[in-house]
Amino acid sequence: MPVYPELLRTISVRNIGKTPYKITVEAHERECRQIAERLHIPFIESLKCDYTMSYEKDGRIRADGKLVARLQQQCVVSLELFSSVIEDHFTIFFVLKSDIYNENLIDPDMDDEIIYDGDHINIGDATVEQLALVLDLYPHKPDLLDKEFVFAESESDSTPSFRTSPFAALATLKDSLISERSHAQPLKGSPRAPVSKK
Repeated sequence: MPVYPELLRTISVRNIGKTPYKITVEAHERECRQIAERLHIPFIESLKCDYTMSYEKDGRIRADGKLVARLQQQCVVSLELFSSVIEDHFTIFFVLKSDIYNENLIDPDMDDEIIYDGDHINIGDATVEQLALVLDLYPHKPDLLDKEFVFAESESDSTPSFRTSPFAALATLKDSLISERSHAQPLKGSPRAPVSKK
């Protein structure tokens, strides 16, 4: 049985012409729960991203995004849950699979290039990946002072240690996204979900 991304929003590249193409991706309640589980955070109240997409002269598709997420995180100091709002402006590029060997298009050191195949792009999964990249790995409540961090020292190491597994899991996921983003599996044959146009 095929496994689909938590936020499946596919668009046809044929919709992207000479003029900027604007779309909005917004997660539903069930999708928010699934995304929170994937990113190892307690709760996502809402996730929305506005995109403006256009073709570059070199054939890549440029997507300028404005992401807003309202969520709950767990403080690494007190382990209490607290609400936060994340806002991020970013730019990513979608590169056709057949162009991956074009040295003028692909930069292996960049983490903002996503490979796609065929004539559809999953802009929803790109949104989730961007949220994962901007999440604080060690969040703490704004009213807590740095001196309140708990340090765990061993006999041979005095480096601060955070032992709460959800944060380690998020760090692993974030590293994975950064290293694999430009080598992501292309979207093939996934069912389309509606996106709103502006």
